[in-house]
Amino acid sequence: GFRFSPKGLPSLSASSSLNDVTGSSSTVIDNDTKSMSYGVSYYFKNQMISANLSSSQFRNHASTATGQDIDTDGLSFSYSGRFFSFLSLDCGYTASDSKNLYSNAKDKVTSASVGSNINIGKKIKFFLYGSQTKRESPNSGDSLRKDVTNTSNYSLEMTYTAKANLSLTFGGSYDKQDERSEERRVGKECRSRWSPYH
Repeated sequence: GFRFSPKGLPSLSASSSLNDVTGSSSTVIDNDTKSMSYGVSYYFKNQMISANLSSSQFRNHASTATGQDIDTDGLSFSYSGRFFSFLSLDCGYTASDSKNLYSNAKDKVTSASVGSNINIGKKIKFFLYGSQTKRESPNSGDSLRKDVTNTSNYSLEMTYTAKANLSLTFGGSYDKQDERSEERRVGKECRSRWSPYH
């Protein structure tokens, strides 16, 4: 891999890797994973913005394995910044798509998060965090439907510093997961099944 960081300009990076695994018997364990990653980041006035693209190919060469070749593409963005002396903010977004080359089944995961630190004077600090993740995967019983899982997490903490070596932290969190199945949008394949005109 390499990284190029010109002064006053965005930094560029790229890396690649190859991971090969072979067991004592190639009929049981024999696979490799190739991956590539490209990134760009820029720092200015106590703020950082970055983006990353990645791709990987997993190939299972074992004679006893079927349908385990998977391609995955990923995208991520992040932001981190400090405002004044009492507020900092961190945000992130990631998305990935995985495709099974044997069954053409696709998994899609997207996630977004926000975190913030707030200082009130020298004794009180608040930390707030929230995230949402959505996963779409094929329905095991119906090829024309997909399973969708939404996961939410929210938390709040307050820290009170009484002395240099004594502090108290109070907080709570809320988690929620929602699962449902819905019809996939696959064009004529769905219409031919559900419409009497085809």
